Amino acid sequence: TFLDKDYYRSKFDVNMKAVRDVSYLLTDSVTDAEHFARVLLLTHYGTTLRTIGKKQRDGLENYTTTLLSKIGDEKFSSSAIVDFLVKFITHSETKTDESLLYLHTTTDSVYKTALSLIKTLGKIAGNFDEEFCDPDDPESRNYEVAWTLCVKELAPKISQSLATALKDVKSLSSDDVGLYNSIPGVLYVSEHCKSSENDTSKIVKTKKGTEDEEWEKQVKAEIAKKKTIESTGSQSLTEEQKTLLAQQTTERERICHLLDVHFSRGLETIRALCLSDIEIGNSILPTVATNVTEACVSKCVALKTIPSIVDLGFATLCALASCVYEIEEVHTTSLAKALLICHKSGEKDATFSLPSPCPPAALAISEMDDYDDCLSG
Repeated sequence: TFLDKDYYRSKFDVNMKAVRDVSYLLTDSVTDAEHFARVLLLTHYGTTLRTIGKKQRDGLENYTTTLLSKIGDEKFSSSAIVDFLVKFITHSETKTDESLLYLHTTTDSVYKTALSLIKTLGKIAGNFDEEFCDPDDPESRNYEVAWTLCVKELAPKISQSLATALKDVKSLSSDDVGLYNSIPGVLYVSEHCKSSENDTSKIVKTKKGTEDEEWEKQVKAEIAKKKTIESTGSQSLTEEQKTLLAQQTTERERICHLLDVHFSRGLETIRALCLSDIEIGNSILPTVATNVTEACVSKCVALKTIPSIVDLGFATLCALASCVYEIEEVHTTSLAKALLICHKSGEKDATFSLPSPCPPAALAISEMDDYDDCLSG
């Protein structure tokens, strides 16, 4: 019940420690994979996202390790648990009659709980070594279960979810992005309509010395107009405009869900896996690298004009680069930049000349030359 959206309508303050304490009591009572996954999530509610230097994280790892022994039979299969986690993280199967924006804003703290759980599982999975794993040792078995959850189940499914979201993001137009950035509750006017209006009120530049003054007057007029619209809101709208505003609100929620939930959370989940343990990050490189790189180099308007998403994409690519064993961690950013320079969106096997000079590419090539072998991942 706690993880359902109806719970948040009560707007009661939540005692985070009490939630975790109750979840511990529920571990022996659950009878199916979905509820077991919910219990796993609740054991991490309100916990830190840091993976080192915290006693709380050590306690979470120890307790989660014991819970992993329950996974294996039909009711608690790793695949079924991850299916729930992926749907929960991305809300990829949200019902159409639910407010997508409401889900996004009210479940943010619970989403961070999922990231905390993923970091715990990744940290545990990093202890797994296929060569030295003892199948008869319960602890080794738990490490293997965590590794299966992260590498074999979660990484492929979240990567596929990201690919699906990326396809939809590429279809967004400049007007869609404008609507996404617009003020909720205020009728959005597309750039095309604005340009038509501006054609009749262009600045006539007569003297060079008065250009700045005219520009300043126009900017002040536009700001004043915007404030007037915000203050009057929907009161001054016609019935036709009110209908259009309602349609825009629904469409804005859809776009916000796509960009801020389905797409962004896919990237954040991959980043969390990489940062949980370098062994896990290196193991998932072949699975997630293509989609993450494509998200970074895409020329679509949304992935080039929304700063928060551009930054998140590059941060995720840097996290992947940090998991390449053979490249020093201090060169992570340079390697990520080199990948962006030499990759063209949508063009497979494309070759072209690098700019000269190109320090990021030169550094990456130098590191590979020093290693003198193929890179892992």
